[in-house]
Amino acid sequence: MAWPVSRIHRQVLAALASTLTILAAWKLGLRAGGTGAAVIATVLVSLSLWEVEFGRFGRMYAPFQAQFLWYLYFRFGTCLMVGSTVAGPTWLCPASRY
Repeated sequence: MAWPVSRIHRQVLAALASTLTILAAWKLGLRAGGTGAAVIATVLVSLSLWEVEFGRFGRMYAPFQAQFLWYLYFRFGTCLMVGSTVAGPTWLCPASRY
């Protein structure tokens, strides 16, 4: 028998995922363009109606959104590594060709 998931459980999971999404947007903006870009990215994500609806109503898409932004953060970090070697295949990092 599956463990029953109530509305509260879904909302808590979505709220945590939305918080992690905002943190990922901050870190991605910080890595991409400094503090100014991080502030703009965080404000845009936190005021986005899309993000608010996912976090507020317990939509299943909030964890997927957080996962995708964290993927971008870690992938963007490997693409911008200093030096001639890039972790992973270079065809995955278009920025590494230039």
